Amino acid sequence: MRYALVLPVMLLLSAMGCAGPASPASAPSAAASPTTVPRTASPPPVLPERINALYSSRNVDSLVFYIADRQGFWAQEGLSVALDYAAATAANAAQLSGQAPVVASGGAEAIAAAAQGGDVRIIAGIFNSTPFRLMAEPSIRTAADLRGKRIAITRPGSVTDMTARLAVEKLGLSPADVEFLALGDMRVLLTALTNGNVQAGMAYPPDTAPLEDLGFNTLYDPAREGFPFQHKTVTVVGRWADEHPEATDRLLRGVVRAIHFIRTEREATLAAVSEFIGVTDQRGLNEAY
Repeated sequence: MRYALVLPVMLLLSAMGCAGPASPASAPSAAASPTTVPRTASPPPVLPERINALYSSRNVDSLVFYIADRQGFWAQEGLSVALDYAAATAANAAQLSGQAPVVASGGAEAIAAAAQGGDVRIIAGIFNSTPFRLMAEPSIRTAADLRGKRIAITRPGSVTDMTARLAVEKLGLSPADVEFLALGDMRVLLTALTNGNVQAGMAYPPDTAPLEDLGFNTLYDPAREGFPFQHKTVTVVGRWADEHPEATDRLLRGVVRAIHFIRTEREATLAAVSEFIGVTDQRGLNEAY
């Protein structure tokens, strides 16, 4: 084996020694000039002419979309976004049908839609814990007082439903110990609470402060435990995101800019919250912020 490796090397060296001296390389002509290859400009990205977007609750958890629209952050990213409100069930249906490819949706609803085969993709989380609290009328102070009472939620399977059931269990009760009443919309839910049509329900700032002023008690607040929960998300139709990657990136940049605005522009944000959901109670607005 040793000789089989050496012999080819010796033949190669012999051949190199027999070869004549290499002729010097000719110097490049002074008249020659380097060739410049023109750079081709990248074509501008193709963006949708219009993006239909929905938010599924008229609360502070959807404020990011409202700010991105009203402050022109999406427009500054070159997007034409038509923003509107639809209750969660209608918003999810519009997304699954492709009518509104972008939705500020509850994490629970988005995950449920995807689990059932819907082409729904979560691309960002807006609220990573639930701000909902289980609040009850003044006469209800303990879990025992809550037994047999009616708790208002928006819809079965919604974030209000899931957090209400979590709260009931954390209080040591079973969901069978209470009655859950679906009212469809948060504003309707809050009206039912203050009118006495239900004895308890889910609420979060800035709506909690006016309820506390009326004597309502907080029976359970998941935020105090740091309970992790994908409360509100930015969801898109997966096919749409694949077809419009640049628009998806710009959409998220607008969301990030809105979050930065909310964190740095307190007074303007409080005014936006008041305008968005119609709350003027200053203590509630401060608590929401």
